[in-house]
Amino acid sequence: MPDQPSPHPSGSLRCAGRGCSRRAWLGAAIALAAVPARPTLALNSLEPRLSLAYSLARSGLEIARIEEQFERSGYAYRLTSEARAVGLAAVLARGQSWRRESSGLVHGATLRPELFVDQRGTQPPQRARFDWTAGRVVFDRLAPAGEEAAGEAPLPDGALDRLSFPYALARLPLPESEWDIAITDGRRLTTYRYRVVARETLQVPGGTFDTVHVARVSGRDEPGADIWVSRSPSPVPVRIRVRETDGALFEQTLLGLNRA
Repeated sequence: MPDQPSPHPSGSLRCAGRGCSRRAWLGAAIALAAVPARPTLALNSLEPRLSLAYSLARSGLEIARIEEQFERSGYAYRLTSEARAVGLAAVLARGQSWRRESSGLVHGATLRPELFVDQRGTQPPQRARFDWTAGRVVFDRLAPAGEEAAGEAPLPDGALDRLSFPYALARLPLPESEWDIAITDGRRLTTYRYRVVARETLQVPGGTFDTVHVARVSGRDEPGADIWVSRSPSPVPVRIRVRETDGALFEQTLLGLNRA
């Protein structure tokens, strides 16, 4: 599947499991409720709830449906994404799903994650905890043997996870020149370079959107990635396209958007 990316930051969260991430999100919302409200245009422009449906295709053949939820309570946000295989892929996957969660705080016009969880089927979840106070990202599981990540890494300003990255991209002012961004997949933190390709009107099953097309700057033997994000009225990813080094093309396309 394609991988893509607050005025009151808190430290890393010291708990585990889906219930934990839900409690952490609610805890952040409750804690921030005590902070005197000083809404900004950026915060007010973030809708409190979005439900999105996507189709995921591999080389033109649909292999999964993805349901995503964006929720905001004050400065706290929570993103969830769950993919379920369809067709022949569902038979091969034996009903297993792929779930991702990102939770944290709204920071200016963008998102600042505190916890990212990647759960693939029955495999142990991969978790990355963002400790902005200490400037470290901590991983629950070590990287495979031979890889550099050893459980934690320095946390550069503006770092994101693979789920929050496209949503943050839809909100940030984008530079005209190339820029670097650190993104975690739950196992390691990797720095990628991106550039704006063009402003494009994109028609997909979910509607017609004025988008910004952003591409990863990659070498000949590296995966390529293109992301189309809508800037308004709802800042969301509309299409994500990833070409693997073996030539396989994965495309995630927006099918529907509900703002309720």
